[in-house]
Amino acid sequence: MLHLFTQSWLGYRAGLLGGVLLLAGTAQAQNQNVGIGTTTPAASAQLEVASTTKGFLPPRMTKAQRDAIASPAAGLLITQTDNTPGLYQYITGQGWVSVGTLNSESMATLAAPTTAVNLTPATTTVVYTTNSSTSIGSVTLQPGTEGQRLVIINNDTEYLPVISTSGTGNILPRYGARYIYTNGAWRRES
Repeated sequence: MLHLFTQSWLGYRAGLLGGVLLLAGTAQAQNQNVGIGTTTPAASAQLEVASTTKGFLPPRMTKAQRDAIASPAAGLLITQTDNTPGLYQYITGQGWVSVGTLNSESMATLAAPTTAVNLTPATTTVVYTTNSSTSIGSVTLQPGTEGQRLVIINNDTEYLPVISTSGTGNILPRYGARYIYTNGAWRRES
């Protein structure tokens, strides 16, 4: 009888020890980054998901929390909850940029201005093409509607000054910029 009791007790202790080790391993894994569908997730990603059949719902955080990420990997996605809320992606050489407002179905193509012009955007994307003149004007954004997004692409060979209610900024030749209308002002996102 004592022999049976000793075996049961040893089996119980081995099971208990195994359970404790399993829990300790699980707790430790939670402090590291995790890959689903990959064995080598990016170091700056808490979770990297590789799939061709399912989507990914990224983490939500404030702009300050986003900016505190050390050495973000190219392509890292987050949902920003304040400042200019939305989906953001880290692009090497550009930093954090708002994801997606370029819409070819809602696009206007205009010659780059040679004088100061006002723009009341009725589309989501405005493309300025070369104006065959070396002089370039400026574009002043007129009021929009809350949450309205706008992409301006400068395909001209000169800088394009864009004046918004939150300041003036140049768009480089052959580049674009994203804007959002929030709290009564056009704010540049990227």
